[in-house]
Order: sequence, then C-alpha cells, then structure tokens
Amino acid sequence: MVRNTVFYFTKYLCPLSWLILTVIAHAIPLNHISYKAASVLPTWFVNDTLYVVLSREAYGSDKGTYDAFGGSRDPHEHNPLITAARECAEEMISHLTIDLSPDALVTYLDPTYDATNMVLVNEAIRYVLFITNFEHFMPAFIARFYTALQIATEFKYQEKDSIALVPWDTLETAVRNHETTVCATVFNRYEPSREECTFITLRPILSTMMELLFSDAPYYTPEHEKIRIYPQKGKRYWYQYLGFR
Repeated sequence: MVRNTVFYFTKYLCPLSWLILTVIAHAIPLNHISYKAASVLPTWFVNDTLYVVLSREAYGSDKGTYDAFGGSRDPHEHNPLITAARECAEEMISHLTIDLSPDALVTYLDPTYDATNMVLVNEAIRYVLFITNFEHFMPAFIARFYTALQIATEFKYQEKDSIALVPWDTLETAVRNHETTVCATVFNRYEPSREECTFITLRPILSTMMELLFSDAPYYTPEHEKIRIYPQKGKRYWYQYLGFR
C-alpha cells in the first residue's frame, strides 16, 4: 500500500520528482555498497575454452589454497572498484607483469566498459567479486609473474606464490558438487613448464561467491545489468518501494 502510494504520487503528481528519482535509482554508484573486501577473477579464452586464472595464498589461515586476486578494504576506500583494483595490482604485481597501475586497473575493471563481464555482490558477507576478461594480458602475466615476484620484495607483492588455470566448466562442476579440489594447469615457478592436471584446493570464499552464480541464486540489478546484488534474506531496498527492481 505504502509502496503503491509513493509510486503513483511521485510518478503522476510530481513528474519532476519522478524524473530525479529515476536518474538516481538508475545511476547509483558502486560506492553505495557496504563491503569488507573485493577481488578480481580474471578469465582467459584459450583455444575456444574459457579459463579462470587463480593464484595461491602464500600466507594466512588459507595458505596453500587458490583464489581470485583481492583482499580487504583499506579504511580510506569506499568503493569496491577501488579496492579490487588496488588488491589486484598488488597480487598480480601488475606494474611489472602487465604494465598496468592501480589507477589504470580502476578504469579497466569498471563494469560500464567491456572487460568486466559481471560483478557479484554478496551482502551477507559484504564481499564483491569482479569477473573480468584479461585475455590480452594473460600471456605476459604468466611469463613475467615469477620474475616479478623476485624483484618486488615488499610484502604486499608477496601474498601470492603460484598461478593456475582452471576451465570455467570444471570450476562450475566442482562448486556445484561442493568439491574443495579441482584439476588445474599449474605453472611452475623455477622452470618454463606447466603441469597439465594438478589438483589444487579452492579457497572457501571463492567457492562461496561462485556458488551464488552457479546455483542461480536470486539477485537484483538496480544500477547496471552486470552488477548482481545477492541480498540478505528479508532485506528490501529503498528504491524497490518506488517501483524499481
């Protein structure tokens, strides 16, 4: 009742107000999202097969597991795009591997451009995942990563210590079946070779985020069709009371 009253009042009796609300509701920036961490999951087409690029945690409670490139929000950051770009730049050592600065990655990851295919927002754990095509950068990244790891000795560049490729379909099957390990192509650190099928352990947070996508969990797209907000149960947004979805 309240929703319908507000909806019709603003739309038909106050057309200017309706126009303003329409612009606001369809142009909410990512910085309205409450989040604790943000990550980037790079994708790469190789011989018509879609892969995800994962990296191994070198420290912490999840040491040895493979995850996307990302981490916690710094206190001064209020937009997951900024956090994702900074964390991705650090963990990919992007200034040495793919010649991209954090600022350049902010632009590259922006979902209004072509590279990012999807942004998953998990409200329950306040985590944001950018699924982004890095096809043009991956050959250089893989070729340079281990050398860059030896050059960039600051701790922020040492958080990942191994790179692996996993076919998208293989990852989906593993997540759907609640499997913690998956067959991957792991690139060796000390020699220019790779192991075609090594079972790696997925970091739980990655499985949690991808399960939302693979299980077709309900979501809203209030600001952009690429941005999927998976809400906490029972929560409604202010713009839903104005007739927006």
